[in-house]
Amino acid sequence: PVYVSATFYGCASLETVEFKEASDTASSLSLNSDMFYGCASLKKVILPKRLTSSVLIEAIGTTTFVGCGALSEIVVAADCETFVVEDGVLYELNEAGEKTVLKLCVPAREGKVVVPGTVKSIAGGAFMNCKLVTEVEFLPSEDEKATLVIENGSADMSDNKFYYSAFYGTEITGIVLPSRLSRIGDYAFYQTKITSLEVPANVRDD
Repeated sequence: PVYVSATFYGCASLETVEFKEASDTASSLSLNSDMFYGCASLKKVILPKRLTSSVLIEAIGTTTFVGCGALSEIVVAADCETFVVEDGVLYELNEAGEKTVLKLCVPAREGKVVVPGTVKSIAGGAFMNCKLVTEVEFLPSEDEKATLVIENGSADMSDNKFYYSAFYGTEITGIVLPSRLSRIGDYAFYQTKITSLEVPANVRDD
């Protein structure tokens, strides 16, 4: 099934959503933009095995869970081959089962987040409004040629001055970016409290 944009928009009392596994093996779940926008009481989302990565790349981590400050748990089926949740962080997997895209840190996640060295992309909005995250540490990659990008955020079309971006609304005051970082997306640190930032020499502006 494909759910339309903003399906549960503004359902402020919604606490748990579980998507059942489809009987049709060719079917897969797609979560679209603004799907849970403003679901302030949402605490837990349970996802099935079959997830459409092409849609999730655009949706999860940008505007799917805007305004879901209580969200503390996303559950993905143990045998899902495309996504995994580890320590409150949703990752996209490559064919080898490696965590390559950090899609979303749940908004209620607390403390330090350690990003694996296999991650090559931080989604736009990945840490958006994670006000209880105090530190993000990037582990080194075993691949000397590996690169990392922080993707562009997305604009709220009702106000062109507002952007959903990778670290929007976080309370983090400083981040040590890894030397393998090659690109920082538009508005990545918009509306943050960062006071110190070291940008690697090979970061490009494109």
